[in-house]
Amino acid sequence: MYKIANSSIDISDGLAQDLQHICNNSKCGALVNLNLLPLSTICKYLIKKKKIHIKNIFSKGDDYQILFTSKVKNRTKISLLSKRLKTKISRIGFIKKEKNITFKYNGKKFEVNAKKRGYSHNF
Repeated sequence: MYKIANSSIDISDGLAQDLQHICNNSKCGALVNLNLLPLSTICKYLIKKKKIHIKNIFSKGDDYQILFTSKVKNRTKISLLSKRLKTKISRIGFIKKEKNITFKYNGKKFEVNAKKRGYSHNF
């Protein structure tokens, strides 16, 4: 079995929100290239036509996918695992030392307000 993940989380509360959980627990930050998100053709079309905003794609939740981090040296293993399982795995960014999460879309970088990152559970 491959041992490749340093951390993982489902992104059911939204990519931005759940990535924040990983970064908080790991005391790090991240850079996410939103152009690398695996979006449907219709979603890309709606973004292009300005019917929906890219920020609404990664901050709303109910995306039942797994977000994980791994070392650069594991990229070949990840690629082989993706092929073996016939499951698409997309590299969308990287972890960084600075403790903020930065998003990049069409060459422009931005951060997202904590209240707009995704679903927050209030207990």
